[in-house]
Amino acid sequence: MDPESPEREVAQPPLFPTWARLALLVAGGCAVAWLVHSVGAHAVWQTIVAAGPWLPVIFALELTWVVIEGFGLMVLFGGWRREIPLRSWATSALVHFTTMMVLPVGRAGAEALRGTMLARHVGGGRAAAASSLMQALVLLGNALVSLLCAAVVLWRDAGNDLVLLLVGNAVATGFLGGALYVLLRRAKLGGFLGKHFAKMAQVGPELDQHVRENRPRHLPAFAFVLVGRLVQTLEYGFIFAAVAGGFDTGSTFIAQGIHLIGAGLGDMVPNQVGVTEGAFRWFSGALGLASHPERAVSLALLARLSTLSMASICAAVVQLVPGAALRDASSLGPSPPLQDTAAGS
Repeated sequence: MDPESPEREVAQPPLFPTWARLALLVAGGCAVAWLVHSVGAHAVWQTIVAAGPWLPVIFALELTWVVIEGFGLMVLFGGWRREIPLRSWATSALVHFTTMMVLPVGRAGAEALRGTMLARHVGGGRAAAASSLMQALVLLGNALVSLLCAAVVLWRDAGNDLVLLLVGNAVATGFLGGALYVLLRRAKLGGFLGKHFAKMAQVGPELDQHVRENRPRHLPAFAFVLVGRLVQTLEYGFIFAAVAGGFDTGSTFIAQGIHLIGAGLGDMVPNQVGVTEGAFRWFSGALGLASHPERAVSLALLARLSTLSMASICAAVVQLVPGAALRDASSLGPSPPLQDTAAGS
């Protein structure tokens, strides 16, 4: 029988104080206001209004990549995913996206919350293993897509500085993702955390066990992560078309590359507010928008509008669906232990 208690929290200590993230959020908001003013608020407004007909497909692609990434997490659970009710999976995905995009806790905090919500169905150690692996796989996916975007920028001769930043982003995210993956696979990270953090005393060793068990599913899960990132790239292609007036394959990857640079440089800022807009303004020439900087800033704002709109919809759905997040997380009481028959599936 599986000895782990599914009610234990999948807890991860915050890496960056919440008050500091809030301060950065305020600073980022001020930066957005300055950027919009510098390129012309009226011109930005006109560009965004003209992009209105494109919004349905942009919103649909935003939702699609989130769902695809959620499937990657389910792959890591193997046969145990059958123990997760569809409503619980959907609710955890919606809460994860909303938390990651809106609250000042970052992706790690969002993954921890999603793991906590799913722990009652699959066990704390198994949820912690899947959540930790997802963080590693997402970083590796970002590295691969960064290299692809760098190749397109080089091919289009859109700026050596952007190429260098994208390669640097690929190296940084690849190193972090690879290091985390190796630690999870080889260094018994869970056991180490269990010895040094009381909340991980029991979950930690179980994390190591489940990382070993789901090893055959790591590559399929990574495939889902990569497909999700490519769908996000396509979303940026449509956002570019919305502000530039036409779809362009090369600019699709360049726009995604600029987004990844902004996301990397603004990692500590909630939703990278201000940093992404600044990156698109700085690299407007790479998109062929040097003479229309308001379109470059509008591109970033449209992407943010898509993210915040989907996050608001997710939050509303979670609140309106009967028996949503809190009940799935902890209030239904203990569930019976489950036989681990899916270790090798």
